[in-house]
Amino acid sequence: MLLNIIVGTAVLMSGNSCAAIDNRTNTAVWQTPGQSIVRSGYEDMGRVLVYDKSYPQDTDTLVALIRAEDALQVGPGGPKIRMVCMKDGQGTWERDQTRDR
Repeated sequence: MLLNIIVGTAVLMSGNSCAAIDNRTNTAVWQTPGQSIVRSGYEDMGRVLVYDKSYPQDTDTLVALIRAEDALQVGPGGPKIRMVCMKDGQGTWERDQTRDR
């Protein structure tokens, strides 16, 4: 539920499409402005995440999700929450909430 709140608040305040991933719970959440929040579990297949739900159709939301996936690989291993927001293919706002073990 924390990811829903984080993503929903970011979308509301920024007007951007946002996605967040929590690798501790294997949960991803994404939202396009004006649309409902999507929450999905995923299975980590190495460097590829396979989601329970379909990828977002909106390009900015899809790019935000892919960049959040990539951000999971940055830094030392351990529990992490990565969030990225995109707007109109321009600019990136990234919020890195890393939690060490």
